[in-house]
Amino acid sequence: MIKHMKILSIIIALVSMTNACAESIDFEPGVYENLLLAVDSNGLVTGYYHEEQGEGVVKNCEFSFKGEAQAGVANILVGADEPFHGEIRAGKDDINLKITNGRELPGCGLVLMPEIASGLSYDLITKASWTELRTIVSEKSYFYSEPNVDKQLKSYLVKGDVVGVVKKEGDWLQIDYYSDSGKMSRRWINAKETQSLQSAQ
Repeated sequence: MIKHMKILSIIIALVSMTNACAESIDFEPGVYENLLLAVDSNGLVTGYYHEEQGEGVVKNCEFSFKGEAQAGVANILVGADEPFHGEIRAGKDDINLKITNGRELPGCGLVLMPEIASGLSYDLITKASWTELRTIVSEKSYFYSEPNVDKQLKSYLVKGDVVGVVKKEGDWLQIDYYSDSGKMSRRWINAKETQSLQSAQ
């Protein structure tokens, strides 16, 4: 009888563990309202937050962050002169971002809601396949229709623009650029004209 009870207990424990694993939600790369999120094959999460408020005198809050994801949660370092600590949690169709002292980030005091200290949810708008986020470091970075110098287009990105990397071929990156108007463009750019957001921290 005791032996059967032990076996039953083990089975219940295994079922509970299986259910817990099934309930774990992974991070989904893409656009979440005011932020972009990328996830690589090792579970490294990188994000970029940008929000503007006001007319005439515009208040601007922007920052990047990174962290290792485990079971849908990542403790993050938020980019600044002295990095802030925070946490990001994956939801079914959203993510929850928590930065205890988030309103102390440069430019964010009058933009970020006070609830950022306990966690704010941001809905998933567009799914993507980004492995990392990069920022443009050259004054102009031209788009290319193919990874070939002869395929340069007239349109370009400027210094400070942030892109999501889809894949890399040699010195070329296939990227998605999400404009302020909400339009997504997939093009090729020169990798040497970019810098990883991770290396900026």
